[in-house]
Amino acid sequence: MKNTNRLNEIKNKIVSSIAPNKIVLFGSRATGKYTKDSDYDLIVIWDNELNQRESNFKIRRLFPGRDFSLDVFVYKTKDEKIYKNIRGSLLYTAFKNGKIIYEQK
Repeated sequence: MKNTNRLNEIKNKIVSSIAPNKIVLFGSRATGKYTKDSDYDLIVIWDNELNQRESNFKIRRLFPGRDFSLDVFVYKTKDEKIYKNIRGSLLYTAFKNGKIIYEQK
């Protein structure tokens, strides 16, 4: 399956299941320097009542028995506003070098 097809499936499943504020693809898949075994690295901005660990787990459970590697990092909007401008933070790197693949309107 092509990268864009798989990525759209992942994005659509997350959006339809949890209605996040934003999804950012980062890492090798965002830069185009990936191999067939590269994982999908995603930042999901999602304001909810769960803690970060529970939020990550909830999203990962959307893809049982998957045949691809998926790394998901969930942050709330307040965290995005703080950390996306702090050099060295994961959010800074993801927003600087990644691609926003979904943004709630």
